Amino acid sequence: MIVVDAGLIVAFFSKHGLTADAEAAMEKDPEWIAPGLWKAEVRNVFAKRHRLEKAMTAKQARDAYADALLLLGNQTGDIDHSEAMGLTLRFGISGYDAEYLALAEEKELLLVSTDERLVNHLQSHRVQTAVHLKEFIGGK
Repeated sequence: MIVVDAGLIVAFFSKHGLTADAEAAMEKDPEWIAPGLWKAEVRNVFAKRHRLEKAMTAKQARDAYADALLLLGNQTGDIDHSEAMGLTLRFGISGYDAEYLALAEEKELLLVSTDERLVNHLQSHRVQTAVHLKEFIGGK
């Protein structure tokens, strides 16, 4: 089981530059979990891809979101929000990113992210629980 961020979920469920890598991650480890905020983040990205980028039709956005809910709906992990706040302050990361990291640390799982800047930042602080998607699938 791995903790996945919203970017990885979006890449898996929509045409995206990292879709093939997201599919490879699913093949490598098909058990995905994310903190509850993933639903709002992914919903927002799909709506933006439809409304602003015209990269998805409304039906495609709805269907992609429904598929994501089917895959991850029951795989939403609760986190200690005080711990997430501590991670935000300690590493200077967003509260959103801290929720994914908190879940990974609490469950002793790997956080697989599409956010290269975040992963590099965390690794520079010797956080071993965060890896970039490409590193996870063996492409880096």
